[in-house]
Amino acid sequence: MKSPHNLARRFNAGTKGGENRLARPGSRKEQEQYRELGDIIPPKPAAGYHIEGVIWILYSKECVDRTINEDVEGEQALELFNMAMAHKAEKAFANIYNNRPIEDEKYKPCSDNEWDVEVTAIEE
Repeated sequence: MKSPHNLARRFNAGTKGGENRLARPGSRKEQEQYRELGDIIPPKPAAGYHIEGVIWILYSKECVDRTINEDVEGEQALELFNMAMAHKAEKAFANIYNNRPIEDEKYKPCSDNEWDVEVTAIEE
């Protein structure tokens, strides 16, 4: 099966680069892929997120646990969503905790310890 990203792009209505995209799948195979894709495509980003729990951050070569309890809204919420989709949510949490730009390189997540973080969507 094709990657979710490629399938998602294929089934978005419209055109890109002169190539027509499918608004709806036609063949049985496309319908099956569309159903499978519906199970794995991430939802539309929320207006914001509430992040609460324990994270691990590298400070001066030492991995320390920190409690996070933050609301993220607007542009920062969209950046967090995009980083989570790129499997970089831990890095984003570390930067949010330290009041840094989300993609900043100064603070790094660390530890093999289990992170205990709950992210809840804030609806408009």
